Amino acid sequence: MVVEAFRLEAGQLAQAMTEVSAAEWGLPTRCAPWKVSDLLAHVRVVIAWLPGMQAAPAPTCAEVSAAEYYRPDDRFAPGINAADRWAAALEKLGWGQLRFLRKATGREPITREEASDVSRLGIRWLTLG
Repeated sequence: MVVEAFRLEAGQLAQAMTEVSAAEWGLPTRCAPWKVSDLLAHVRVVIAWLPGMQAAPAPTCAEVSAAEYYRPDDRFAPGINAADRWAAALEKLGWGQLRFLRKATGREPITREEASDVSRLGIRWLTLG
């Protein structure tokens, strides 16, 4: 019964999302700072975890309360998280900000080895020299 109810709810969500306009995907939600697209992506990831979680043994005790887990803090600040990732990537590449910008915009050629390093670090651009 629970699985069937979940299936029906998921179907309703999927149907509702087909009616979201391109502009609406960028609107804020009550789950600040997430936009509609961010929130749906989060829901999708969590749903993908369910089969593994259901197959795993139940935990013996809760390691954190729901109130503590969902507390507002810098874990949910996308600007801070993105800045931290960029700073770490720049440090690992050994490039200063200006060189990074020149490489990212194609103003300075990027070698195959550098492109491999960039990919390994999870950096994605539409254009790389």
